[in-house]
Amino acid sequence: MLARSICMICVLAFLAGCGSGGGGSVPLGIGTGGNRDGRIELRVAWPGIVSKGKLIPAAAEKMDVTVTGEGLSSPLIQSVLKSQVQNGQVTVSFSDVPVGYKTVEVRALSSAVVTVAHRTATFSVQENQTATVTTELGVSITDGLFIPFQFALARGETLLWVNGGYQSHTVAADNGLFNSGTLAPGESSSWTATTPGTIAFHCGIHPNEIGTLTVQFPPPLLSSFSPTAGPAGTPLTITGSNFGAQQLTGTVTVGGVAAPVSSWSDTQITCTIPSGTGATDGVVQVTVAGVPGNAGKFVATPTVEWTQTQNGPSSMDDRGQGITIDSSGNVLVTGYETRAGEWHNIWIRKYDPAGAVLWTDTYNGLGNNEDEGAGVAVDSAGNVFVAGYDYPSGLQQENIWVRKYTTAGGTVWTRTFNLAPSDDVDQGRGIAVDSAGNACVVGHVSRVTPTIEWDNIWVRKYDSINGGNTLWTQTYNSPANSFDKGYGIAIDGLDNIYVTGSENRTDLGQGANVWLRKYSSAGNTLWTWTYNGPANGGDEGIGIAADEAGNVYVTGYENRADLGQGDNIWVRKFDTNGIVLWTQTYNSPANVGDVGRCVAVDRAGNVYVGGYETLPDLGQGENTWIRKYDANGVVLWTLTYTGPAANGADRANGIAVDVSGNLYVAGNEDRSDLGQAGNIWVRKYRQ
Repeated sequence: MLARSICMICVLAFLAGCGSGGGGSVPLGIGTGGNRDGRIELRVAWPGIVSKGKLIPAAAEKMDVTVTGEGLSSPLIQSVLKSQVQNGQVTVSFSDVPVGYKTVEVRALSSAVVTVAHRTATFSVQENQTATVTTELGVSITDGLFIPFQFALARGETLLWVNGGYQSHTVAADNGLFNSGTLAPGESSSWTATTPGTIAFHCGIHPNEIGTLTVQFPPPLLSSFSPTAGPAGTPLTITGSNFGAQQLTGTVTVGGVAAPVSSWSDTQITCTIPSGTGATDGVVQVTVAGVPGNAGKFVATPTVEWTQTQNGPSSMDDRGQGITIDSSGNVLVTGYETRAGEWHNIWIRKYDPAGAVLWTDTYNGLGNNEDEGAGVAVDSAGNVFVAGYDYPSGLQQENIWVRKYTTAGGTVWTRTFNLAPSDDVDQGRGIAVDSAGNACVVGHVSRVTPTIEWDNIWVRKYDSINGGNTLWTQTYNSPANSFDKGYGIAIDGLDNIYVTGSENRTDLGQGANVWLRKYSSAGNTLWTWTYNGPANGGDEGIGIAADEAGNVYVTGYENRADLGQGDNIWVRKFDTNGIVLWTQTYNSPANVGDVGRCVAVDRAGNVYVGGYETLPDLGQGENTWIRKYDANGVVLWTLTYTGPAANGADRANGIAVDVSGNLYVAGNEDRSDLGQAGNIWVRKYRQ
């Protein structure tokens, strides 16, 4: 509320003889040389703040004083520069002033000659006496306008409005922040700046009288907030200063997402962590009047949104292998289910965002043997692509198998590949779709004739639009002519293709080495990177992801027998040129087998890795393991899952994240406690 006063703004003192001039001030005088004269002495603090109001803003460079009234044929005028002020006060005097009623007008002017503060006062000059006027500047209300109509305040400063007209007026903020009520002529009202921003005000009696306050605070200072981690919907209390007494245009964002505010004061804000924070950097930012303060970081932890499982008709081994999300938030999962007399069948299922099943398709090859879906991708139109392998009849073994589905689950085309004349094990292991809808598949083919090379890494690009025609194929055989595997594939924002797997280097006395290659969209090799762990054991890249900028993320495992450990989860980030940015590893307490199998990256560069850790020391087998890193490789949180059959095999084999930070994981859980084997397991987490 505005403080209201019914006192006249000018204080008149009639003193015999000359006035004192004010201690330590600069006395400035002018005379008229008439008869029956008196003297005027005007005292103004500059700069200064008193209890009733702000005097002169910092922008003021000059003060003009004008006296008009009875006996004066022309105004008396004096100007004072800021450089002339001493000890915070100016005393302006006029001598030989004709007796009678006078009006003094004081204007504080900026360097641009704009009025930044104003006041008028009326008084009487008597013969041979000094009329001493002490006045406080601020905003004058005249019958028609506010002078000045724009005024600047800093935190804690008080502005004084004085009705200097002949009519009644009010002063009210457009946003309801203050209201003076009716001010009769000569009455005043004040407001102390407790909230920053641009505040428009008006006269409620005369709507055309308008003005604007610009209240400037220091930047908001965030001292602490609690808690520092939690799921979406968590109440967050922020403490600090310079937030302002009221919210007005103030905002709180977490990772750039607006946080709903429930309470706001100058030193404390209460808000709620918004959904979608998990896909951001988690930075907590308070912004007041467009000015951001310092920042903190909140870690959004996941909560389970829904879980779906699938136990095949034979209650045997069923596994989820790959997962992706379309632009509508629908979830696509592939893997295999086991049926008696048919062994493994390729299995594809589409869920809606709430986890309801939309459609399912299965495929059993002619050989009634191992048919498995390994990777799944979608294009911008929602068409679904699955890569894996089937087992045909006859002399062939496993063949690479690729199928395109419509968004409703109808088959568009199917392609298979058998490396003749070897007719051996050829497997598709991963698939990705570029911006044109072309499908890129990675796997490995077995070459045993005419020379024995065993497995070669195999990459093929299909023209999806024209029926799945082959655009190009690339293979890689390491110098050892041994087992080279292609497992994961990803495409960046420029349609460059990244493939990971392993090459065998027994020719160097090593085992399998992590292998990573970047191809152009046309299939040309851009660079290759390999890694051999210190133990010279088995090291493999299995999962891969790429962001829009071409940064590449690979997970798999490295063997650390040199440390008395088994396989350790291994995660590495590369830039688009193959330069290593950071590496993280994980070894569970049992020092047995821990494997990273899948990786995803969100729009803020946070990295999600899925796989399993082995914990026989706890009487358990393989446990699903999921970890989130920030863009710099710092661990944010870790989730593990042990199925009801505690000593069984539970794994995360596929992982995906959507633009809102929802996380999707596909894998398998052991349900031997129900007389079943592995079940397909799909879970959605909300961050």
